[in-house]
Amino acid sequence: YVLSQDAGRVKSVHDAAAATTVFEWPGSDYMTNFNNCAANAVTCCYVDARLDGATDPEDNSDVCVVELYAAPKTNHIQANGGAYTIFDANADDKTYCHGFVYSDDEDAFDNRVKATTLFEMAMYDGLYTKGYVRNVPGAPMCGCIEQMPIVSNAACVETKEGYSISADGDVSVYMTYGECEESSLSEKASAMAKTGEISEGTALRIKDRAGSGDCEKSHLWRVRGEFFE
Repeated sequence: YVLSQDAGRVKSVHDAAAATTVFEWPGSDYMTNFNNCAANAVTCCYVDARLDGATDPEDNSDVCVVELYAAPKTNHIQANGGAYTIFDANADDKTYCHGFVYSDDEDAFDNRVKATTLFEMAMYDGLYTKGYVRNVPGAPMCGCIEQMPIVSNAACVETKEGYSISADGDVSVYMTYGECEESSLSEKASAMAKTGEISEGTALRIKDRAGSGDCEKSHLWRVRGEFFE
């Protein structure tokens, strides 16, 4: 397989539409990964790569827990079974996770363009540019953070608001995608909670699932229900 050819359509959409088009959110009865994102956050995690001879992604995270019941469409395990897997990460495990968070206000820019951010993060940045592939076993490759693995860290990305003006004076949206000013998704969520864009509870939930920095804390949280600050 040649990724640049297999995923060539991704670059075409990125070049032609990503900066100027508000895409449609993909949630549906068939693709449930993105239904009802209660924590206003989406992450993608990859454990393999296939670009320019690479076989491992950049290692920026450890997989702590996979709640199998949270993603039955992915692993075909009954949602009411409560099954989960605790991972014992080691130095040889290579996992890369990134994600974005959006405001509670449905009219806020980051909320309105969240589907465009998803395309840029998952398809253009993760797959086409970085060449990252393969999901954590038992979990989706991308989804609402509630359905994704509990991990020690996730990089933060966002779509930045911008506009262009034509020679005739017509104003149109022109978005740019990139890394957040904050160093991680959990730090971004914390900053948004301080400005009232999301609740403190939502920010804590994001930290619990993608920002503990330590899988041992996540194991305690999952097994004993001990949240941490």
